Amino acid sequence: MINLKCRANDDCSSREQCRQNSVGQAECKAVCDSLVLCGRNAECIAQDHEAMCQCPEGFFGDPVDERVGCQRIECRSDNDCDSNELCDNYKCKVACSVENKCGRNARCESENHKAVCFCRDGFSGDPLKGCSNIDFCADSPCGAGARCTNTRGTFRCTCPPGTVGNANEDGCVPPVECLSDNDCPASAYCGEEDNKPKCKNACEDYGNKCGPNSECVSANHKALCQCRDGYEGTPNDALVGCRPKVVSCANNKDCPPATICDGGLCRPPCQSDDECGLLEACIRGQCSNLCDKPKACGLNAMCDMVNHKKHCTCPPTFTGTADTECYRLPTFCKTSENCQDDQMCKSGGCVPKCTGHEECAQNEMCIQGSCTLTCRVDNDCFLGHICLSNTCLIGCRTNDDCTSSESCQNNQCRNPCEKSSLCGPHAECTVVNYRAQCSCPAGFIPNPSANIACVREPIGCSLNSDCGPGFTCSSGTCLAICSSAANCLDSEQCDGNTCRPVCRRDDDCRSGEICDNLMCVVGCRADTECRNDQACIENTCKNPCASPTSCGNNAKCSVQEHRVVCECNDGLEGDPYVNCRLKVTSCDSNDDCPDSASCVSGTCRSKCSGDNSCLDNERCMDGVCKEICSSDFQCGAGTICQRRLCVAGCRRDSSCPDKMSCIDRECRDPCPSACGECALCEVFNNKAQCSCPADTIGNPLVSCNKPARICSSSDDCSSGEDCTEGYCVSSCSSDSDCTCGQVCHDKQCKSQCRKSTDCAQGFLCMSGKCTAACRSSNDCPVGQSCVNTKCRDPCELKTCGTNAICRASNNRAVCLCPPDFRGIPTVECRKSECSQDEDCRHNQMCSEGKCINPCEAGFCGINAQCTVVNRRAQCQCPANYYGNPETECTEDVNECARNPCANNAECKNTIGSYVCECSPSCQGDAYHAGCICPSDQVSPCALRTCGISAKCRTVLNNAAECFCPSNMPLGDP
Repeated sequence: MINLKCRANDDCSSREQCRQNSVGQAECKAVCDSLVLCGRNAECIAQDHEAMCQCPEGFFGDPVDERVGCQRIECRSDNDCDSNELCDNYKCKVACSVENKCGRNARCESENHKAVCFCRDGFSGDPLKGCSNIDFCADSPCGAGARCTNTRGTFRCTCPPGTVGNANEDGCVPPVECLSDNDCPASAYCGEEDNKPKCKNACEDYGNKCGPNSECVSANHKALCQCRDGYEGTPNDALVGCRPKVVSCANNKDCPPATICDGGLCRPPCQSDDECGLLEACIRGQCSNLCDKPKACGLNAMCDMVNHKKHCTCPPTFTGTADTECYRLPTFCKTSENCQDDQMCKSGGCVPKCTGHEECAQNEMCIQGSCTLTCRVDNDCFLGHICLSNTCLIGCRTNDDCTSSESCQNNQCRNPCEKSSLCGPHAECTVVNYRAQCSCPAGFIPNPSANIACVREPIGCSLNSDCGPGFTCSSGTCLAICSSAANCLDSEQCDGNTCRPVCRRDDDCRSGEICDNLMCVVGCRADTECRNDQACIENTCKNPCASPTSCGNNAKCSVQEHRVVCECNDGLEGDPYVNCRLKVTSCDSNDDCPDSASCVSGTCRSKCSGDNSCLDNERCMDGVCKEICSSDFQCGAGTICQRRLCVAGCRRDSSCPDKMSCIDRECRDPCPSACGECALCEVFNNKAQCSCPADTIGNPLVSCNKPARICSSSDDCSSGEDCTEGYCVSSCSSDSDCTCGQVCHDKQCKSQCRKSTDCAQGFLCMSGKCTAACRSSNDCPVGQSCVNTKCRDPCELKTCGTNAICRASNNRAVCLCPPDFRGIPTVECRKSECSQDEDCRHNQMCSEGKCINPCEAGFCGINAQCTVVNRRAQCQCPANYYGNPETECTEDVNECARNPCANNAECKNTIGSYVCECSPSCQGDAYHAGCICPSDQVSPCALRTCGISAKCRTVLNNAAECFCPSNMPLGDP
């Protein structure tokens, strides 16, 4: 009999489920066992026999999601965070990262748990709506002749092309270094280089024209040859030169410098190489080591003196021309394992590793940890390498650098057929002479080219036998046989067991066809698909002149290159695409017109007896042809369409001369009454342009007046002026005491205005008059703010908290806590006990300006022990306790005390639980059914009752099984 512990979940406690164990027995097991996997930091709880994951106290998140899990709650309100942070979804975040509503060119600063917007340096305006760039160039800050470019937050001064100099200060001048020798140092003269005047060293251009033992000196802008010390002669003679002076001597002390006493006469130390050591040569009478001179040999080369001669050689592992440059020989590799320990494999060659340029050869640079050969041109690099960004890299310049089956793309040899979109569907791609070529395979034709698509070649037929295997004759064409769309091409569909062409785009169809409703039909998409005398109209090639509206009235139509060309008939003028008319002839009377015309409204009009005597767009009225119209476009220059007739007049300024405007359908001078008082008026492009005269400001459409001067008191103003709100304002008793554009109001001369932008800085438009006031803090000095249209010190408003310091900056009050004070300066600043951990005792830490013992701040959980290590709380569970010391430690209970294990089983206590094990030599279920020992083992068949004539046997897992014997195989055992 199977021992059932439960049959359903209701047989177990609410925290358990009825599940089968490893031997197939049903038993109650905890729902929150190892089979339940909750998210990080989440805990499993049992409820109504089901396992549920939830976040513990102090955590939030998704307890089921293994990636998200539960996260510790940092805050519940803004006050739990630093002043520059706010509480968002239980986490402290910088305010500007959550609520940044600043406009364009504005910056965000986090203050008092809020995001505050300010215009960036060099910008002004409303930081919430957007700040505009300050035009620094308006003040002409650059040097003379320099070009000023306004940029974001600053400006840049540059010299225009063809000039040089200091664009910020001295200005820009033409790039001429000199105009005469006097513009150069005494040792140079004014010559030319690259067709430009330039100061050049006189001796450098003079060359080796001085004689032996002489030297070139520059003086007064000219090159002069003079004998060296101790020599005399003709220094300008290239053959003779200078000879040693005959100086008698007894020893070397009697001789000039760089000479020796020899045979009673002074002479140079040497006259030939034989008088010098083997490592020296006789140069200008002196023994010198040629290798000691700078750049004696090429880059990276070694210099040695052998038998008075200089020998340049490249060091080991280098090659090249030693007199000019030696470069490192590459060792070819596939991986860095092919190189030495101090090398790496790069671009197919072993190169030295490096951490700086000084570790590389003179013509190498340390790039990405390896010494890379620098270059100027490709010839500086090895075969198969090119010079890119002054560095030798594997690559190509032209197709000739690659194999015939590749092409040079972006300096790399690549197979051009690798681009999947190069050829069309069903086309084949091959490379011939570096180029990819698309072609159609056998049985296919281009549509219209292999680059676009290949389609089956149409084969005509009358019988199925005319078609090849797998094809059938349908409507005179061989079509492929199919059972599904899988048997057809992408451009076909299986319809009636045959593959029929379909289309998704025009490219799927033959030339002269378009794709319409998934079928290829004759048609066009563009004019170029039609004959030159036709155009593509509504996807059909048609004659565009067939439309009655192709040209205007009285015009003839022709087609050229698919386009309608309209021309006025002989004797007519106008726009042939709109309307052609008789040439306009002005007149004062009928005598000014031909006999066939009459003078009507200043224009000669053709006489008529009926409409047939007039043009298509004319009607015979009162014996003359009058032009009819439905819009102004059908009338000639200087006329408009009024009551269906073209009459003299205008609709827009462009119809009038440049100095006139269209006013009430007539061309008139626009200046009268167009501008304000004291303003100037000129007409440009048919518009009245109003401007204020020089030395005046204001809105020229309202009035112009002289700008007010800034003042701090009336002493700064002229006689008859008072200092009002920081500006000089004229006093008055009547309008006659004021200048043009001003009126006397409240005994002060005030300019007239419509809006505040009509007034100068420091003034607002009030009741139609500019009054000294401010509209924003930008109108006030830097240390003041605009309060109720008045400039005031912002610190007078007492916006700062207790003990805080107030400073005016950028027209606003800035609150700061004094040194050694902490807090929110707009609320209160308090004296700080500490600013860092080192200000506290060894077992304390600095938190919010106070020294605290971290163990007293409740860092550890329930029953946990806390110790201070490096000023931080270290939590751990005491002996016989277990759990997370940062949340709670639970006392370990000896579960074995209540004998929870089954018969013949031993109990072992563990932390928070217990383990049951069968006694030695016993086996079975140590938790429930019990363990069976050898002494009390009974045959399973002894416990099993079988049917009549049935037999019992022991099978797998020591279980009893009833079965029918072979002589009685039928029945239920």
